[in-house]
Amino acid sequence: MSSKELLVEISEGVVIAVIFLSLIFATNPVMASEDDNDQIDYYEIGAMYIEHYTELTDLWVAPYVINGFMQVMVDEKGLGYEAYTVHDDDILNTYLYNSDYYPSTQYPHMDSVDLFIFAGHGSKYQVALWNFSLDSPDPTPVSGNMVDFNYLYLHADLEWAFFISCDTLNVSDDEIDSLRISIASGGLHQFFGMHSPLFVTTDFGEYLADKLANWPYSNWNAWAATIAEKSQNNYDEAAMVYPIVYKYSSGIPVSQPTLKDALNGNVEPDFVGGYIVINYKYEDLVEPYSDPTAYSNAVIYVYLYWEDVIE
Repeated sequence: MSSKELLVEISEGVVIAVIFLSLIFATNPVMASEDDNDQIDYYEIGAMYIEHYTELTDLWVAPYVINGFMQVMVDEKGLGYEAYTVHDDDILNTYLYNSDYYPSTQYPHMDSVDLFIFAGHGSKYQVALWNFSLDSPDPTPVSGNMVDFNYLYLHADLEWAFFISCDTLNVSDDEIDSLRISIASGGLHQFFGMHSPLFVTTDFGEYLADKLANWPYSNWNAWAATIAEKSQNNYDEAAMVYPIVYKYSSGIPVSQPTLKDALNGNVEPDFVGGYIVINYKYEDLVEPYSDPTAYSNAVIYVYLYWEDVIE
């Protein structure tokens, strides 16, 4: 058996949940490529991974996953440049959250890039820091022992985040307020994780990057296909958080699509006085959408979605 066939556990249930509804009245639309340092098809890519733990099993697969992802995305596909790759104890010199805590010019963090990817141990909506366990929640990197996503507020630069960790989105719709706010009032487009444990091969990152770079694969299809092909478990529930924007063509909406219609996708554009649907589930890196907050006279629904991609 080759090294790429070896499976490693990243940590120790199709359902859709509607999370949030927000009216947005923006006056200055911003494309995903038009914040301080973005360029479509040439993104800032940041990565963090944790290979060595003092209280958890080491993840020797983590550097293979992250380095393979960077090699394909940057060197082979040319979809961006490597803004940073930090790992293990170096993560204590960074912060996983955003510039409200540390300035991006001094410390790399997930909200200082367009695309962020992480590989390491995880549990329900949190990831372990390099030298601590998952036992006691604390959001700070030096004194705490894990990163609790409930403290996230991603409003600066980040559009896409991928967490290659167990169970990081194994949550209900009332447990992700921070992502809800990040999408509805910031620039976040999609957040990918798992609604189950995850076992991955060393070429997981290469495969994911190749799928992300090959239009017309959506980012969701790339994530789901990679988990289906490059992980092995009795079930693998890929998960994501994403918005659907209903942009009204004639000012403040007179009527809104029902919740049932929204969930079932039974919505059609009506340019006479209805709405235009922008569904971020189908976004891809080659032709990205504008930020969800860029649309005037619009309603943003945020969804938590997971699917067993093995069955």
